[in-house]
Amino acid sequence: KMLIKPSYSFSLLSISEYILNQGFIVIFKKFYLSEALIIFNSAKTLTNYIKQIQGLIATSVFPVFNVYFGKGQSKKLQSLFFKSRNITIGVSIILCIVFLLFGKSIWNLWLDDSVLFDKNLFNIMIFIQLLSSFWIIPSNLIISMNKHFIFSILYLLSSVLSLLGFYIFNSLFLISFSIVPVFYFIHQILMMLYSNYQIKGILKK
Repeated sequence: KMLIKPSYSFSLLSISEYILNQGFIVIFKKFYLSEALIIFNSAKTLTNYIKQIQGLIATSVFPVFNVYFGKGQSKKLQSLFFKSRNITIGVSIILCIVFLLFGKSIWNLWLDDSVLFDKNLFNIMIFIQLLSSFWIIPSNLIISMNKHFIFSILYLLSSVLSLLGFYIFNSLFLISFSIVPVFYFIHQILMMLYSNYQIKGILKK
């Protein structure tokens, strides 16, 4: 059971990521033209640079979380957690501001004016990455301590809810593709609230 439960949790996380990434694209294709899909994917790819930086920080502290937790060094664990979390949020805010100010220029330089720039879509994508910065380090600490079973279930449920929200709402109202990313907020907000709530309980022990 000790081995099956963590591996099962990791499988749920992988499935959830697939739902978020591929599920949205499948539904997107159902409602919008291929040109809109290219703009959507391009904006997601570019703003994911912020996510990659967050992931780099999170990956670098993950094994240290393991070591400190294994040795029962709670003070060092807390110190590293707060430092890495604050750095991640700070760096993300700076990158988001840069993308907000120079996003169109970066877009045109990257794609050579071959793909239309949608400001609303791009800005929503940026805000999603900002929200992510508030829970990526807490989630890494939860996972490093093998306390991520409920976390992984919620990750899956929030991913499915985001996808269902997108499909049902769009079936009823056919919204502009520019605001499609708002449905990612369901996942982001739920995970941010849960991760930070669980971390408070962990760090008090």
